[in-house]
Amino acid sequence: MDGNLVPILIVGFIVLGIYKLFELFVKRKERLAVIEKIFNLSSDAKISGDIRLPEISLGGKAFDFWSLRLALLLIGIGLGCLIAYFVQFNTLSLSKQLFIDIQDDNNWHFKHEFYEMKSIIYFACITLFGGAGLLSAYLIELRQIKKK
Repeated sequence: MDGNLVPILIVGFIVLGIYKLFELFVKRKERLAVIEKIFNLSSDAKISGDIRLPEISLGGKAFDFWSLRLALLLIGIGLGCLIAYFVQFNTLSLSKQLFIDIQDDNNWHFKHEFYEMKSIIYFACITLFGGAGLLSAYLIELRQIKKK
């Protein structure tokens, strides 16, 4: 991971920031709508007793298992990195068995292909096992919901 994931992480953080900014504006509009609804209720009729606000749901079941999702995603990413390392290590040892020296300047084409393959292996394993972690979290959530 010689800086090959840095552009991906930068784009990810930018997208996350833009998403959070839009979410901030949407939640602000929702809060203003609730305040306006309360104001209309109080001006239309006299309120006796306590005020009951409408229940605002944050998606119901979607936020009940966020820690499970995050944990399984991180486990998947870690497992993906570990398996990618073993694949890279075995590929490097295979290249040494074939008497191809990566440090040799005459094999620059092989060196470039090896490092490109290494970044592809890391990216593929991280996304594959991260996705598998999220899929397993979904299946666990589905099983728990069916029990209820």
